[in-house]
Amino acid sequence: MQERRSQKIVNKNFQRRILKIIVISIIASTLVSLALFYIALRVKTQQAAFSGYTAERLAELFAWLNVALPLISLLLIVLAVFIGRHISFKVAGPLYALEKQLG
Repeated sequence: MQERRSQKIVNKNFQRRILKIIVISIIASTLVSLALFYIALRVKTQQAAFSGYTAERLAELFAWLNVALPLISLLLIVLAVFIGRHISFKVAGPLYALEKQLG
């Protein structure tokens, strides 16, 4: 029967580098996507001519988006950390076992 590994950190430096790369790339892509969405929505609404009622509703929408988008970003960043940690272990674990066998 194969022994189950209980150690999550096997090569700290390597896992940190992989985790940093994954988290930075997810954070950057998330923030860029949200910023582009927000900018495109602002530009399109400013180009359109709306009545007073519609303009009020859009102001409410933007007030909600000013709160929701940072919260969504924070949630995605936390998720990126957990996913990155899992992926870094999946990569570092076999490399650690290989180093142990060779050395």
